[in-house]
Amino acid sequence: MFDFVTITTDCRVAAFARPDASVVYIPFERSLKRTVVPSLVRWTPRAIGPYDAVLPVVFSLAACCEDGSRQGPHGYVRPEDCLRRWSRSFQAPLPMPDLEITLVVGDRRDASIPRAVADEALAAIRACGRGEVADALLDGSVQVRLHRDADLLIALYGVAGMPLWPVLDVATAGHPAAGRRDLAPVRTDGAVALPRLTAYRPEWGHVVLALDDGPFLHHGHWYEALKRYMLDVLCAAELRCSGLSAREIRAFRSACNRAAVLPPDTIVTVPWRESDGPCAKALQLAGALGIDREGAGEVFSFPFRQARGLALEHLLALPAGHARWDIPGHGAA
Repeated sequence: MFDFVTITTDCRVAAFARPDASVVYIPFERSLKRTVVPSLVRWTPRAIGPYDAVLPVVFSLAACCEDGSRQGPHGYVRPEDCLRRWSRSFQAPLPMPDLEITLVVGDRRDASIPRAVADEALAAIRACGRGEVADALLDGSVQVRLHRDADLLIALYGVAGMPLWPVLDVATAGHPAAGRRDLAPVRTDGAVALPRLTAYRPEWGHVVLALDDGPFLHHGHWYEALKRYMLDVLCAAELRCSGLSAREIRAFRSACNRAAVLPPDTIVTVPWRESDGPCAKALQLAGALGIDREGAGEVFSFPFRQARGLALEHLLALPAGHARWDIPGHGAA
């Protein structure tokens, strides 16, 4: 199914406390690409930042388990089991020493700042108030400290920044037996009101979903819907109530499996355009349905019963959330 399947064999979390007592976390993952020969097993730091910033990265890794693109050494792993392993690592993080890190713009693959993204990197450094570091990098290398310069490193490498592996190695954090519970994130047990989920099945393996009284949307296969739910809903909920995600992932999966067949009288409304131009899949769908774009306005609509064969294939291949689904008994979305 996938060109590349990632096999995760272990995970660890390193951490250190800043002078203000806030804790910075660095989740490491030991993995390999199953379809790459020769396979290289390596530890990779996935993010650096406070708990609420790195947890979405962990949820993103776990969400990829549902469709099989991320597995364990013995095969398929459920997202909730992956999260459970990460949770154990967060409960006793490895103490990360105050390393000296050399920042330099270079052309090598392992350069701390790749030249291809140097402009963005220098802008990020200036944006966090360290213009003197950006100026020094224009002329050569700069020595920084992991603890002292954490804000700079988070701005540079953070959650969506440059790869961390050229500057951080899990080996510097020591053996898992050295884990410190005083660095663990505070567990929470606050009340969380999760949205009500309503699901219908337009085709095997696909679901059209609505949260509370929101619109019905189709995000692809049901495992893609679970990924979005984990990242958009459950990750934030986990910050307010530790440990609730495993139960809610199972509940979401069960709701998708029990989803009723989508009523054939459902009206599907499709915009001709995406934000950046014409939607190719919408044009293909209209062609399969025999709908002429000329004089059709900004959108075209049709009852779901007409989506058969190639038309159904194009409908389910529309960009995530592109169409509106007005289902009888639920009012206009």
